[in-house]
This record gives sequence, structure tokens and C-alpha cells, in this order.
Amino acid sequence: MKCTNCAREIEKGTGIMYVYRTGDISYYCSNKCMNNQLFLKRRTNRKLVVQPSKSTREKIKTAATAVKK
Repeated sequence: MKCTNCAREIEKGTGIMYVYRTGDISYYCSNKCMNNQLFLKRRTNRKLVVQPSKSTREKIKTAATAVKK
């Protein structure tokens, strides 16, 4: 299973299982991950979106127009 907060793989028999009143279950690899998500409302498993630099975007545009010709 994976940590709900950081998506790190958790070995069997380790970690923390948190059960909500609704029946949903969250698994955490450490107290740090559990506290960050439940009490401090931080989310770390989001994917980082990185945009290419302006020069890279221009290179991609010129390559795309060269392929179309």
C-alpha cells in the first residue's frame, strides 16, 4: 500500500492506518505525513507542473512548424 500523503510505498506491518467516520481509510508512512495532511492541511503528493522556459517554447514552435511544411 502507499502513503496517502507522499505516495511512498509502506511495508506490511508498518505505518499508520487512519479510519474516518465515513469509513474512508488513509494510510500514512510516518507521523510527519499524517500531521501534515490531517492537522496542517498540507498536500505533498500533488504533481509539480513545470512549464518550459520561453526559449524552449520557441524551439518547440519552430520544430512544429518545420514538420508541418
